Amino acid sequence: MDNKDKITSLSKLREYIEKLEFVCANERSSQLAQLLEEIIEKIKPFNDNYSLFTVCWEFFIQTYYYVQKKEQTEYLIENMRTIAWQDENNLQKALVYTAIALFSQFKGVYEDAIKYTLLAKQLVEPFKNKYKNTYYKILYTYTHFFIWFKERDIPSAVENMEECFLYYHQSYNSLGMIKSISLLLRFYILLNQGTKIKKLLKWIFVEERIQDNLIDTHFIWLYRTVGIIFTIQNKLYDALGHLTEAYKRIKRESLQHEVMYEYVEILRFLSRCYAYQGDFQLAHNLLVELAGFMETDFVKKNYFKSGIKLAYFSTCYTLLFIFVQLDLDISNVQDEKLRQIYKYTKSFISESRLSKDLLLDSYSDEEGTKSLLNDETDKSREEVYITLHQLLITHKPYIATKKTADAINKIKNYTFDPLYADILLGKIHLAMGNFAEFKKTAENVRKKTTDEKAPILQIWSDFFTLLSKYLEEPSNLTILKEFKNLEIKCSQKNFRKMAEEIKLYQKLISSTRTIKKFEDRFQQTAFMDVFNEQSKKMVIEYLDEQKTS
Repeated sequence: MDNKDKITSLSKLREYIEKLEFVCANERSSQLAQLLEEIIEKIKPFNDNYSLFTVCWEFFIQTYYYVQKKEQTEYLIENMRTIAWQDENNLQKALVYTAIALFSQFKGVYEDAIKYTLLAKQLVEPFKNKYKNTYYKILYTYTHFFIWFKERDIPSAVENMEECFLYYHQSYNSLGMIKSISLLLRFYILLNQGTKIKKLLKWIFVEERIQDNLIDTHFIWLYRTVGIIFTIQNKLYDALGHLTEAYKRIKRESLQHEVMYEYVEILRFLSRCYAYQGDFQLAHNLLVELAGFMETDFVKKNYFKSGIKLAYFSTCYTLLFIFVQLDLDISNVQDEKLRQIYKYTKSFISESRLSKDLLLDSYSDEEGTKSLLNDETDKSREEVYITLHQLLITHKPYIATKKTADAINKIKNYTFDPLYADILLGKIHLAMGNFAEFKKTAENVRKKTTDEKAPILQIWSDFFTLLSKYLEEPSNLTILKEFKNLEIKCSQKNFRKMAEEIKLYQKLISSTRTIKKFEDRFQQTAFMDVFNEQSKKMVIEYLDEQKTS
């Protein structure tokens, strides 16, 4: 596209714009954005509204996610609006509405994003066959914002996105194809369509090997998306492989600013995968890198606030997981930037609607709970994760009552992995002496914990299975040996908190009290992970005394 200076007539301008559109469909870069800005000035003497609108649109797509360019983005939208309404061009009006929707999403004004998406879809519908490129741009946005985000109609979203994917693949639009793949994989996850996920991934990486011909930014987008999908599936080995490839490409090509949102997301999920494996130092190092990046002047000037909040909440979630497993006080985190993120998140949560309204030991309105969680999940899924996680690990909700168990059942499908809530339910049933319900929960955890689950979940599953076995056969001395082996496994994986809890249960089992006293014993030990050191010492001394009683 170096021959822009040879544009001397309207016909040559139109020819140049046509080629430029194809390039823009397959590339996103600061160099291309700069070229588009120069072309806008080049067009003005021709008084060609069509070309001016087209280039303004492409320039918008390249730059609208930079806060520093907020005023420029607003000017672009207004300029496009003026052209579209002046020419009474419905196709252009539809793109203006789409631009407003996209920009609204980044600003966190989701109601406007949905409103303008609907207006765009209504205008473009009659032109589906004649102007396919514009139609599928808007169908993608409409499916994302309205069908999925607003209506939660996942089957219809899949149908639309499969149509987008087919169009973009046939028209050699690699960016459109990869973005369609990204949403398709997410929809398949939501519908639990594992076979379709495997089929699509096989087509991408084996049959077509599209990764071999992608430019850096598209490669990063693809590998980031697939890595996240594997993380959600708890296929940590595959997740780490894809996320690491994307991370390496960013670092090698120094693209941290170019793809800052993808870079932050990759750091978030990479750190979480390492934490789930017990590689806490690697996870911590990535969180430090993430916190440092978020504090750079470039990010402060260009990252939208909603994105910063998401990064902070996600960082804090992983940090909590690490510190809980290492039996450390998170408020003493050494890295200053991470400590500030923790303080920010803690302060925000204390004032959030969820924390104020969703008290596990008092909230009983089931429909109200679902409505609240749905609303908050729409705004920030990570915020819901971290708030519920905080509720689940604090002492207050650990009141062993049926009401508490019912409340946890209501919220568990909104947590990052419902199995963590099932584990808490199992501990509550133990503390209540409700061993029949505990066994049911333990069996549920066992069935849902496959080899693909995070190691900590596999250990919890084995732990619950052993406890169930002990409840059935309290005189079986081999169970003590199995507990010891599980404790060693925890220590090898760096799960200190879990190792400590298993050790306490070994003491419990080796005590000489009869089975009638199980309820008292489990009430003493079920929530050791939230006791302070003095409380732990008292419990350990109590259990040691029982060995000789």
